[in-house]
Amino acid sequence: MNQKLAPIALRNLNHSFPPWCWISSFELSAMTDRSLVSLRNWRLRGTGPAWSRDQKGKIWYRLADVLSWASGGQQTADEAIDGYLRRMMDAEFIERIGKEKAIELLSRRTSRPQPKLVHPLWKFSKSTSPIRMETP
Repeated sequence: MNQKLAPIALRNLNHSFPPWCWISSFELSAMTDRSLVSLRNWRLRGTGPAWSRDQKGKIWYRLADVLSWASGGQQTADEAIDGYLRRMMDAEFIERIGKEKAIELLSRRTSRPQPKLVHPLWKFSKSTSPIRMETP
């Protein structure tokens, strides 16, 4: 991974949306100051963040996976989500209602529409055959 990317991506992405939100290729391109061609090359080479397609074929990235990828694996997607939840809600409350319910409650406050994805997260290996990623 390019050493210049991590500080740029983390600085621009950290406070924009909740980490479970999906962002488009155009948004990721703007937030990381990289071209759409670079994102496409990362997908083909398997060096970029995990991604998915919607029913119309548009590419989407889950913000938590982008944060994890940009940190060079120092922070997992789950850690990004947990950190956001701890900043937004009391830890006892999260424990009492559960992580999924906390995400659901916070998602209601986010007016950002989410894509209807065809399949879970995908990442392509160097042989360009799809490898299924674990979904949260």
